[in-house]
Amino acid sequence: MNFILPNRSQWRTLSFPFPIIIISIYYLMFYNLGMDLTHSLNLFGLVFTLGILSWWLSVVISNCMNWLLPDSEQLPLRALCIFLSQLSIEIVIVSILFQALDRVSQPGRLELDQAHFVAALVLALLSNIIFNSIWQVRYIFEHWKNALTTKELLDQEQLLREYRGLREQLHPYFLFDSLYAVGRLIANDLERSITYLDVLSKVYRAFLNENKKELCSLSQEFEHVMLYVKLLETANGMPIRLDISPIGEHSAHYLPPFSIQRIIEDVKDYHYPDPNLPEIRIWTEEAYVYVEHGLHAHWNYTPSANLRSIVGRYNYLKIGQFSVKKNGESLRYSLPLQVK
Repeated sequence: MNFILPNRSQWRTLSFPFPIIIISIYYLMFYNLGMDLTHSLNLFGLVFTLGILSWWLSVVISNCMNWLLPDSEQLPLRALCIFLSQLSIEIVIVSILFQALDRVSQPGRLELDQAHFVAALVLALLSNIIFNSIWQVRYIFEHWKNALTTKELLDQEQLLREYRGLREQLHPYFLFDSLYAVGRLIANDLERSITYLDVLSKVYRAFLNENKKELCSLSQEFEHVMLYVKLLETANGMPIRLDISPIGEHSAHYLPPFSIQRIIEDVKDYHYPDPNLPEIRIWTEEAYVYVEHGLHAHWNYTPSANLRSIVGRYNYLKIGQFSVKKNGESLRYSLPLQVK
């Protein structure tokens, strides 16, 4: 950190309110002392020069104190140190000002006593308090903003770790369930098991290609859903009642890949071992895609690994809030869409 160079907010105080403060000090202290124009200009130049020096020393002190005592909890101590430092400097500067006035003034024209000295010191301190108040407000705001940015980065890294962990966790579950279904089909229906393996290879190929992507289009997501539904129908030998409304303009909207597929997988798990799944409705409305299905009377909602994965992806990508809500005798999932 460069202590001697003013920052942007400090430079701004030099343009305002510094000139007003200097003019006010000069007017209050010396306007009624009956000096001619030459002495008035000389005196104003001296006051202005010492004002610039005082302002710059205030900048250095403020920057040093911010570096030595950076935390918000240290604000009272930082303010006290700045005040004491400024008091010492202003005593010296005002003393220089009065010594100079004795040399340049006409004898008997400037009668400056202790009251004038105290008034000049108070005015100088007041101006520096104004400057430092502006700078400290700006410093506290920047410090808070940087701390918030750091916290957001740490939270984002934590979300990324959780997101990757959940994403990788789903590979073995999906593969295990699929192999179990293959083994059962081979023992009972060899022809259907061959069909199942063909569909499974397509599903798993899509899974490997798309799962590491952050987003996929809604039209691609529906292709994944249809493949997965065909896989379930082949495994169970029963059709799945799936009602997908036309998506129209939403086809180019985006969401985390395999989100709807994982919801359907949860529906299957909730109703296991009954292969007769309830009707699943999928439709889009505004910037959301909705999935809804009926419930058994004994249904009890518990967040699964699939749903935690969806929540983790939405939290990480910050494209909206995924939610699950019971709607009478059905369960509705709300998935926000992103427009690229």
